[in-house]
Amino acid sequence: MQRASGTVGTRRRRSPRAVAVGVLAATLTLLSPAALPAAAVGDGEPFRSRDCKNFQANAPISSWAVDRLQPQRAHELATGRGVRIAVIDTGVDNRRMPVFGKASVSVVNYAGYEQKVDAGSDLRDCQHGTQVTSLIVGGPTDGTNFIGMAPGATVIAMRSLESGPAAPDQSTPQEPQPIAPVVEAVRAATAEEVDIINISQSSTYDADYADAVADAIDAGIVVVAAAGNGGGGAADPPYPAAFPGVVAVGATGPNDVAPDWSQSHEELRVTVSAPGVKVLSANPAIDGESSWSSVDGTSFAAPLVTGVVALMLEREPDLTPGQVTRRLRRTADPTPRTAPDRQTGWGVVNPLAAVTDVVSSETPAPGPVASPTPAEDYRDRPPVDHSQRDTALAVAGGAVAVVLVAAVLAASLPAGRRRRWAPPRD
Repeated sequence: MQRASGTVGTRRRRSPRAVAVGVLAATLTLLSPAALPAAAVGDGEPFRSRDCKNFQANAPISSWAVDRLQPQRAHELATGRGVRIAVIDTGVDNRRMPVFGKASVSVVNYAGYEQKVDAGSDLRDCQHGTQVTSLIVGGPTDGTNFIGMAPGATVIAMRSLESGPAAPDQSTPQEPQPIAPVVEAVRAATAEEVDIINISQSSTYDADYADAVADAIDAGIVVVAAAGNGGGGAADPPYPAAFPGVVAVGATGPNDVAPDWSQSHEELRVTVSAPGVKVLSANPAIDGESSWSSVDGTSFAAPLVTGVVALMLEREPDLTPGQVTRRLRRTADPTPRTAPDRQTGWGVVNPLAAVTDVVSSETPAPGPVASPTPAEDYRDRPPVDHSQRDTALAVAGGAVAVVLVAAVLAASLPAGRRRRWAPPRD
């Protein structure tokens, strides 16, 4: 398979099982490959961001999701540097917007050019992909506390959708889109040996899609998928979230409770949840300007988890997909519902805990845990006490330092005596 063009960054040296993929999912109806005209699929050629429709500049607000997750605490240890993420979505506007000022974002195309934003216009819909990408690698911006979960990571945006999924409260039916470009993008990302794949749609079952996702996981890719926005009444499970081995992400609000539309299904096992209600994200905008929206959907919860996975992989690049999943479950913050919950899984993702967890990654996830009730706003809770874990890490670090010093002395003293403490020879 041809490698996707336009990629940047250097891939870390990792075992074949240690490549990570994050998949975002939202509600979207996809057609079978048989319904797709051959000419509608791109071949990984560069996508021109100047073809994206811009949104009016506006002033940002504060991001409650950033306040809730506090990624800056984890950024003292990792920012995602060296981690490569494929965002499989709509196009992404990677021009000189302040939010992407220091981010490494390239865009390649696997979709067609049949749909246009406005009649008589050649502009394309890049809003959804840009919003998702900003939540992963967006940098600090004046006037807001906004920051992406992994601002040091590299994104390869793979355009596989001509328009973004419908919002949870959108009454207009979503126009069906072909699934073949999505499958092609997943396979290209696997061949590209990225560390994380981020996909923003859900569909009914498709055998080619299932094979592509399974191949990615077998290659060491952690697939993270949004659970979807169909609530509990959907007849079919959402894919790829319901595929085996995928990290499925639900949405929560400021009280850590899932909205009614965050999807559940008897064949779906939500792993963890993240903020997905009124989440501040960046829109496409002209050079040097910023445009912001507060958006709803599991599409925007999943990139937050993907960013956390990027932080984990910077610190421990050899984590396998199974180890990543178990750690996310084990370190999640409890929600007001007993875990695991059909909509929120094992709880709300905790960036710092996921990065600093020192328990063996082979430890199974804990059994059902009763969470506090009634629901309370996260802002009313006392801060989490991490002193015991921080002390344990400090003690462990001190012990390692003592061992290392002893080893160095043991090796250097005999050698120094042999040289009579003269400098070593070149």
